[in-house]
Amino acid sequence: MYPSRSAMMEMMQASRMREIAVHRAAGLAGQLNIETVGARGMWLEPAAS
Repeated sequence: MYPSRSAMMEMMQASRMREIAVHRAAGLAGQLNIETVGARGMWLEPAAS
């Protein structure tokens, strides 16, 4: 999960991302990128110390 929309946009516009775009697209073929709002669950909780 991205920390924010702006963080996702910054990553997507980075020069390194453009360099690997063809490989990323091939790896994500058939996958869905679904925005979640207010996601909760054990997997999102900080690990216990």
